[in-house]
Amino acid sequence: QIVDEINGVKILRLKDAADALAKDPEGGFITIKLLGEGRPIVLDKTAAADAQKRILEKYDVKEASYIE
Repeated sequence: QIVDEINGVKILRLKDAADALAKDPEGGFITIKLLGEGRPIVLDKTAAADAQKRILEKYDVKEASYIE
């Protein structure tokens, strides 16, 4: 699937996605719209951040991302 928007921000490059995810979403939920899909993916920002931390620690990943 191709990401079209994250929290209302049009995604054209990977950096757009990183920037959109770095912002605090309204209501505390991340909304991801995919091209050709009617229903968006909705994630709780706090739960997603907690899961990311556990994954990084479990697999000994030093940085969550590296985007220039």
